[in-house]
Amino acid sequence: MGVKGRIQQARTEQQADTLLRQVAQRFGGISLVSIWRWRQDPAIAFPPPDATIRGRNFWRLSTIEAAMARLTKARDVA
Repeated sequence: MGVKGRIQQARTEQQADTLLRQVAQRFGGISLVSIWRWRQDPAIAFPPPDATIRGRNFWRLSTIEAAMARLTKARDVA
């Protein structure tokens, strides 16, 4: 893969990664502490970050979308 291919791949991966604040916005503007609590609660089983870089958590968009679908389905059943 050439330099242009690697740059394009990096951009695509960067766009697919979601910061914690963006995750909070996707869940309706919840607080960052709520996500921390969800990660600690085994009943909710919020997915761990796909990557942590310099103390910042990142999730792949597909990971967040799957978690949203699972939590929404669980809420609708309850």
